[in-house]
Amino acid sequence: MAEPGDLAAIVLSGGRASRLDHTSKGSVRVGGAALLGRILDVLDDIPTVVVGDDVVPAHVTRTREDPPYSGPAAAIAAGFECIASQNMTAEHVLILAVDLPFASHAVQQLMGMPAHADGVIAVDPDGRPQYLLSKVRRDSLQSALAQRSSWSDVSVRKLMSTLRLTPLKFDARTVFDIDTWDDLRLARTWIARGDENSHE
Repeated sequence: MAEPGDLAAIVLSGGRASRLDHTSKGSVRVGGAALLGRILDVLDDIPTVVVGDDVVPAHVTRTREDPPYSGPAAAIAAGFECIASQNMTAEHVLILAVDLPFASHAVQQLMGMPAHADGVIAVDPDGRPQYLLSKVRRDSLQSALAQRSSWSDVSVRKLMSTLRLTPLKFDARTVFDIDTWDDLRLARTWIARGDENSHE
């Protein structure tokens, strides 16, 4: 079981959000808090790299994939480069998307799960993987990223396909992500009804 000191986190927050009229997802407010703030609260004192343009607290590192908007695999590579360059000693890396408003329970479970093989990944009730809600062994992620000199415009599925990840099933709401204005309205409706933690 991974202890907090064994962990670092990469939070992806720099996508185009084209279906949200290019609104910065990290700044979108759900339940009275910005999405980025919600996920940073869960990570607490875990060393964290945010890949995007958001303003971050002093204890959080911010970076950007090069070129910007070149996809989540490139963003993971940029985040991992920060972890390595700052000599973060974590043995496991949490890989998280900023647009998962109900993922706190899953993140906490991932923190405590043994990372069999190369890591653990959240899946929905139908077994579909949520690649950006996972915990990966640092050495395994390093090996996967080393297979290409650049991950620009390469799918995150391609990156993760080289890893042997143990599935951890969650309900649909836990892995729900906000891609559209309708998604955002639905998330706010759930919270207004007091349904935010019903899955827990």
